[in-house]
Amino acid sequence: MPEAIRSFIAFDIESVQGLEKITEMQKKLAGTGADLKFVEPKNIHIISRATLTTTDLPAPGHTSQAHN
Repeated sequence: MPEAIRSFIAFDIESVQGLEKITEMQKKLAGTGADLKFVEPKNIHIISRATLTTTDLPAPGHTSQAHN
């Protein structure tokens, strides 16, 4: 059985001011004591929508006779 493939539409945040605001928010959230893990500012992005979950396609690196 093929593995499920999920795809997303994501946007990098290139605005220095936007990244600073998000970093400030991360610091405030970190101060709450919640069990959170944050990414480095260079890796921050916004996912606008999960677009697809499917098992109809072979997972990367896998081949299937049905799709050749």
